[in-house]
Amino acid sequence: MALFNFGNKQPEQPKSVTGKDILETINMRNIEIPQPKEQRGYEWVLYGQHNQFPLDLLEYRNSSSLHDSIIESKTNLIAGNGFMFDTTRELSNQFLVENWKLVPFWRKLDKIFWLVTRDQQTFGYSCFEIIYSMDRTRIVDMNWVDASRIACGKRDENGDIKSYFYSENWSNIKQYPAKEIQAYDPNGDSLRQLVFIKREDNNMDYYSLPTYFSALRWIKADGLMAEYNLAAINNGFSPSIVFKFYKKPSPEERRMNSEAIKAQHGGAKNAGKAIILYSDGKELAPDIDTLDATNIDARLLQVADQIVQQIITAHRAHPQLLGIQTPGKLGYSSELLQSWQIFDSMVIKPERKLVLDAFKEVLVYNGVIRTDIEPIIPVEAQQQQQVTLTKIIQ
Repeated sequence: MALFNFGNKQPEQPKSVTGKDILETINMRNIEIPQPKEQRGYEWVLYGQHNQFPLDLLEYRNSSSLHDSIIESKTNLIAGNGFMFDTTRELSNQFLVENWKLVPFWRKLDKIFWLVTRDQQTFGYSCFEIIYSMDRTRIVDMNWVDASRIACGKRDENGDIKSYFYSENWSNIKQYPAKEIQAYDPNGDSLRQLVFIKREDNNMDYYSLPTYFSALRWIKADGLMAEYNLAAINNGFSPSIVFKFYKKPSPEERRMNSEAIKAQHGGAKNAGKAIILYSDGKELAPDIDTLDATNIDARLLQVADQIVQQIITAHRAHPQLLGIQTPGKLGYSSELLQSWQIFDSMVIKPERKLVLDAFKEVLVYNGVIRTDIEPIIPVEAQQQQQVTLTKIIQ
């Protein structure tokens, strides 16, 4: 948006605000994607300075209600109704009663799987800790580990990562020193090991990106839109303004004027905020015009619709499948049922398999051969399955 007009002309009518202007106002571009780099003198490889990138991803999740809701919904669908060790829930429970020593941590296994799945959906990678018995004959315990506090160790000559490092605060490792945890290896010598789960991404040797990576800017915009609207409420919905100076300044004066106005009025938190300016005489005072507030509201609504669409698209989901109501759509339909089948086969099952395979590898060490997750199936889908089965029987 052009804030200044330094020509000796009469004031013009204010121009309408465009969607680009609004996106500039909420600073949507300022997102840097760090590349993990090995540094001399350190045994670990951080994801951004002080391992900041996963903390940024947490902030995006906490600031965008839509993004957070989608992650929670996908996590619930992937985690389903918990682990199954046989064909039915009754048989699975009976297996646990008869073989509880094979799964001594069964009470918290479902919760760990849910937490690991949420990390996987948030960061694009996840992890959990396993603890062996003293004689290393079986795994006696399992714990969830916050992936945002984990840093990968450097790869060896074969490209393998032999250990990981944990710190509660990577920006202050003197107070919170990094603790080494051996990578999962049944033939290793440590009684505590870390299972690290990541998808294979191009040019990503240590970490992987979340599946919604392409919509990061839109997710940030969603959070900033909330700040923008809250600031407008707090400041009495004052309309935005344009300043026109009828004096040609030097480059230094222009820079100082621009910085002063942006500091007071720019950004999502300063929406509708009043500005006080001083001048040496009336003839040097700037001309101030208000923008069409109605037009701003209309553009904000358009931008908000774009934000919702972009975030949902990045998560590869149908809005109603994630509990997001769509105008004009009432209840379930055949279209929605088809969307669920596509979403389940193309998104939920592959994401579940990625995490479940890591748990299977650990449980097999204890002799548990059959491991699966009981899926959550919508009521409408269950009814259709029953109708199809009835037709086949008839």
